[in-house]
Amino acid sequence: MFDWFKKKKKTEEEPQFDVTNLKVTDLRRGFIFDLEGKSWEVTKEYEYDWGDDFFTLEFQIKCVDATAYLHVEEDDEIEITITKEVDINNIDKSLVDEIIEQEKPRRTIEFSGRTFFRKAEAAGNFRDLSGNNWDPFISWDYRDETGKYLLSIEQWGEDEFEASIGRVVDEYEISNIFPGNIK
Repeated sequence: MFDWFKKKKKTEEEPQFDVTNLKVTDLRRGFIFDLEGKSWEVTKEYEYDWGDDFFTLEFQIKCVDATAYLHVEEDDEIEITITKEVDINNIDKSLVDEIIEQEKPRRTIEFSGRTFFRKAEAAGNFRDLSGNNWDPFISWDYRDETGKYLLSIEQWGEDEFEASIGRVVDEYEISNIFPGNIK
């Protein structure tokens, strides 16, 4: 009689992709793909809100011997980057103090045999797609002179900093995508 008060069970959503023609934009947790001669599994999904209704996705990916992050930005075209975390103190031990004092990092950074030039500064919000909490942060993105290699610095709160280094990935470099164990 009072069935309308009962919560309805969530039904499994049908996949929103063609399993015979999977693309990078179809990636979700549990998917497996090949990149750089290794098979990677998507272990976590993250979303960035950059304001003005612009969102990007990032995936934590793991293979046998590494953990990395695959960032997918869909605007006029798809831009894909793969990065790994680095200790910001390995870039420069004075960098954190400099950012706190100047409220932004320097325009150029030398690291890992390359010179990186600051190309963008953006404030945004971040969330792990397994939850609903959004965390604000500031990001500074750097590219080398070729535009192929990147370095990113993020500030979370007053004094928490993260850094990552990586490269641009052409979509064709990612192959053999399949759903794997969707969770």
